[in-house]
Amino acid sequence: MHPLEPVIVVWLASMISALAETSDYLEDYVDEMDLNSTNCSNIYCDSDEEYINRMMNYIFPKFWDWVLIASHSIIFAVGLIGNALVCVAVYRNHSMRTVTNYFIVNLAVADFLVLLLCLPFTVLWDITETWFLGLTLCKAVPYLQTVSVTVSILTLTFISIDRWYAICFPLRFKSTTGRAKTAIIGIWAVALLFGKRI
Repeated sequence: MHPLEPVIVVWLASMISALAETSDYLEDYVDEMDLNSTNCSNIYCDSDEEYINRMMNYIFPKFWDWVLIASHSIIFAVGLIGNALVCVAVYRNHSMRTVTNYFIVNLAVADFLVLLLCLPFTVLWDITETWFLGLTLCKAVPYLQTVSVTVSILTLTFISIDRWYAICFPLRFKSTTGRAKTAIIGIWAVALLFGKRI
């Protein structure tokens, strides 16, 4: 017996339970399976070991999938560390609490959410082409992904507008932290409302 076999069995059991929420696959499997028969003629009568092997061959990542996992893991780690450092730097240094830096912190938070909500789920789907995480997350994850990406895009837009006004109208431009905070609240409100429509 392989040392990882109990872990794989538990993993497959949880995966099957999640699939049961979103598909009729297990109903067909149970209906056509004869647990007491040893001479079956269809694919549903495999032994547990054969079934696990077939599932592992289908789901287990291939070489290029491992390359994808490794590259995304590096991006994930660097992104989390980099965005956390931006937030900590602005929090600790009062002199860095400028209007532009408020937007940059908001962008760091949005990118942090993109890394947490988009990257892992996208890699899982790209590799397995199956959703294992149940119906609730199936509905919640796309909404949260839309919100985080929308916040990121709108924050970049507001940074561009802020810098454009500062460069083109330096004497007339009054950028205040109050306006920046109001804009950030507006960005999140629009993103939360826009995400519901998708």
